[in-house]
Amino acid sequence: MVFHWNGSIIGNPIEFGSSYLAKDKSLWPNEFIVNNISPKKGFLRLSAINGIGTDPDSFKWSQFGYHENGSLYLLQSDTVSALKNQTILQVTAFATLDGGYALAYANTTRNKNFTTSNPLAAQFSADAAIYTIMLGYNQPTTPKSLILHQLTAPNLTFTQLYCSVDYVFIGHSCIAYASQEQFVPNVTTTVITTTTTPAGAAPTVVPITTTISTPSTTINSFYMRIRFLSSGSVLALDPIFPPNNGSLTNVRSLPLGGYAVINRTFFGQNINYTFDLYNESDSFANDYNFPLRPLTANLNGAFDILQNNTMLMALNETSTTSWRLLSINLPPLSPYKDNGFGNLHVSAAYPPKGFDNLTLNSNSISITYQDPIALSNGNLYIYQRTIDGNKTLRQVINTKSCNLNNSVCSVTDKVVKLNVLDCTFNDPNAQYYIEVDNGFVKSSIYNEPILGINQNTWTFNTTGGGESLKRAGTIKGSLRLTTDGTSHFETLNNADKDRFFDKLINELAILIPAEKGRLSSSGHYQKDTSDSTKTVIVLSISEAKSGGNQRISTEIESNLNLLIKNKEFTGISTEPTVKYLDETYGYQRFQSIKEVFESHKTKFILLFVAIVLFILIFLVARLRSPESENFCILTLGLTIFRFVTYVVFTFTDAPLVPNIFIPSVAFLVIPVAFNLALAFTILYSEKSDEYVVWFVQYGRVAVSFALASGANIDTLLILRARLMKIEMFNAPFSDRSLTTIFWGACVDVLLTEIPQFILQIIFLNSSVLFDVVPIFTAVASGLSVLASITSKIFFIRHKTYSPYLKHIEEKKRNTMTIDDIKVEKQTYDANEVVDPIDGK
Repeated sequence: MVFHWNGSIIGNPIEFGSSYLAKDKSLWPNEFIVNNISPKKGFLRLSAINGIGTDPDSFKWSQFGYHENGSLYLLQSDTVSALKNQTILQVTAFATLDGGYALAYANTTRNKNFTTSNPLAAQFSADAAIYTIMLGYNQPTTPKSLILHQLTAPNLTFTQLYCSVDYVFIGHSCIAYASQEQFVPNVTTTVITTTTTPAGAAPTVVPITTTISTPSTTINSFYMRIRFLSSGSVLALDPIFPPNNGSLTNVRSLPLGGYAVINRTFFGQNINYTFDLYNESDSFANDYNFPLRPLTANLNGAFDILQNNTMLMALNETSTTSWRLLSINLPPLSPYKDNGFGNLHVSAAYPPKGFDNLTLNSNSISITYQDPIALSNGNLYIYQRTIDGNKTLRQVINTKSCNLNNSVCSVTDKVVKLNVLDCTFNDPNAQYYIEVDNGFVKSSIYNEPILGINQNTWTFNTTGGGESLKRAGTIKGSLRLTTDGTSHFETLNNADKDRFFDKLINELAILIPAEKGRLSSSGHYQKDTSDSTKTVIVLSISEAKSGGNQRISTEIESNLNLLIKNKEFTGISTEPTVKYLDETYGYQRFQSIKEVFESHKTKFILLFVAIVLFILIFLVARLRSPESENFCILTLGLTIFRFVTYVVFTFTDAPLVPNIFIPSVAFLVIPVAFNLALAFTILYSEKSDEYVVWFVQYGRVAVSFALASGANIDTLLILRARLMKIEMFNAPFSDRSLTTIFWGACVDVLLTEIPQFILQIIFLNSSVLFDVVPIFTAVASGLSVLASITSKIFFIRHKTYSPYLKHIEEKKRNTMTIDDIKVEKQTYDANEVVDPIDGK
């Protein structure tokens, strides 16, 4: 199980599988837990399977991963079949530079069936060998093994095998401890014994054969180190270290070069540990005094070498009431200088480690290696350390994107130079650190990944920023959610949507970064006019306070836009809320009046032409017939303007804002249907002979205006306005029809024009993106409501001028007829007095 430092359990316990015992014994065989070279990717468990099932000499590997909350899950597992004719097997596991794992094992084969007296052929008959299986991350099956080395010497036994990344050179290395058993035959010696006799007699020689027994075997022990690449190619094979003193021994490679040989000597239930250090030249590090020698623990004592070249030892003391955890810093033993990056392959970097004066908005970093390099496959992470001790991801640089865009990365021999965004190092007096993946670069000679740089190692600070002399006001703009973000947002209720905006602002304030209160949102949102599957939301950036060290709003605007546009490579992609922002949209400031006019120039021109056209028609009609109801021309123009813009608004803009579309359609369709029904009822309800004569002649015109009156019932009044004294506009409507038109117009104002105007005001208050159509619609509706209400009130108070009363109209006509007669009579009298013919 996994548990927190406070003791709480994280996730559900996970079963590792059976704890296999050695056959017919109560001992556990080889079992390993190996962390990935990048610990956040998980670990591997390797366990021997002895005496279990049909394949009793196999071992099983299992790869595990971590969820974000720290809980474990099984990635892949498989069983490695036993080797044929193996008698003694040593197996181990280790993490590889490419993010995977490797299984290494050494075995001895005795009693071979293959025999030959040919010494050349005997060289190809191995008595022992060391193998490796390169297992990729999340690989489902076990690949074929690679032979690292074979030995023809007989009677070899491997008792220890340790493998790891080669911290000093390229690739990986394994250290094997082997012993060779040599058989010595018995020695037969013949001794000649001479017996002394009297003088003159010949001496007597008696041969005596004596067999002298000698030890039957001798054991020679040695270490061997194999340096090899991921492909299995062996770079070097060397014997190392002096012979073992006979105690049980472990060996470990050190991250800063050299090796540690750990001897364990048993004394009953206790163990004495002694540590000897050797450099890369296999020389004993006699200038280093181990702080405690020997270290005594019981059978449960344990140790490990950490990545920072520190040995950690847990001493379960001989006493049952106490224990200690020792941390011992080990010296660097490499021929290369340790430059403080925890990686001997790195010789320098910019900004230098510990640098405290990095210029704000710097856009370049570099790393210099010991050997020629090329880009490989990995990431470089730039983090900012916050005041509360947390970290914020500022930028990720991926080698794949580098290969696609050479302007981001460049490699020259041993130096890799990387361009960073202007918004990365933008916070004054802030601490940053850079983490580099293993395998971010590779050796250009061997094509092998190179170690990276761990977190909190390459650290530096930006310089302080003074108060800016520039000033910029509050900026209002918009963000856009992706399709997935829109789908998620639409599932939220109103309270959750409010929390969504709060989380969005908080996350952006940390990522930009911006002072608390500088970012705000009205909570308004709408569908994007160019893509209805995406939602646009409002975000405002307030002006910087004077007298402080705050960045101006235009800088925050620029940084925010860069962060979103480069979402894949910034912290925008990692946070739970801002990850829904659309990188193709960025942050867009609302348009100014000039920009609005430029982008909608055609619409403004068309509106201007329409206004001028109706005014010209009105003036011509008034000149030809001043006494006619010429203002109905302007009313018709306003009605057409209002109706057309409202239809466009209903089907293009209203769907973008929640809860607007359905009411807009309702207040469009229902009034139109009502007005059409009323108009045709009026047309076909007139029965007077005078009207029938007129309708027979101008019926098509009447029907056309009846259809147009669907927008406004007052449009029917044009048929009796006597425009330019044209008889077609002299329909003899009855008082009943005119009264019906009047009350229909009143209903139209209350149930159509006012609700439409209210909907447009709500839309403008709730919308995010500016468009001229809703503005035109609101202006037209407002003018129409104002004109309708004021005209109705005026005609009620001054009935003499009301177009809804027939007798008033007839009085006007009679007055005009009498005036015409007077003019004709005066003309006749004048002619009669001044007769040009007879002069009488």
